Amino acid sequence: MYRKITNEKILVGLFFIAAVGICAGAFFEVLITGEGKAQLMSLLKSFLIEQNGSNADFIRCMNNGLKTDLIPILLFFFSPALIILLPLIPIIILLKSVTIGFSAAMTFEALGIKGILPVLFSLVPQNIIALPVYCLLGTLSIQMFVHQLKSNKKNALQQNARHYILYYAFGAIIIFMSCLIEAAILTFSAVNK
Repeated sequence: MYRKITNEKILVGLFFIAAVGICAGAFFEVLITGEGKAQLMSLLKSFLIEQNGSNADFIRCMNNGLKTDLIPILLFFFSPALIILLPLIPIIILLKSVTIGFSAAMTFEALGIKGILPVLFSLVPQNIIALPVYCLLGTLSIQMFVHQLKSNKKNALQQNARHYILYYAFGAIIIFMSCLIEAAILTFSAVNK
């Protein structure tokens, strides 16, 4: 199973779900109208222009990033053993990517061309790292589950546990680094405002 780290079909499927989610989030933002959207845009403008996260401190930003990124990774990790968690893999990837698309589109609509820098510096750096890691680890979990089904052995998880844990530990370190990048960017932008 681990000679070939990922199954390309599963990986491509999860990347496709992520791409569709980003597009759907952007389209959803464009399609919503009314007072709620106007209030949201006003709030976003005031946050990005006036305050620019001036009350952001590194530790709080880091904790928020870790909560939002490491909890799904833990769910992914346990999904081969707890079958009920397995459908959460594509759902979490879809929700994360919809959020990215919606946030980027809302920022562009609120700030116009000036929204390029906030999107490039606040959304892209950590998500260009986190989304592929989500897809890779999700693929690994789905593969582990399929391997467990095909082998019909009770100890199939135990046989590959070492490699599985190592891959997840490496993925968690990369996610941690993306949270560091996000916290550093948010803190740096708040200090330099």
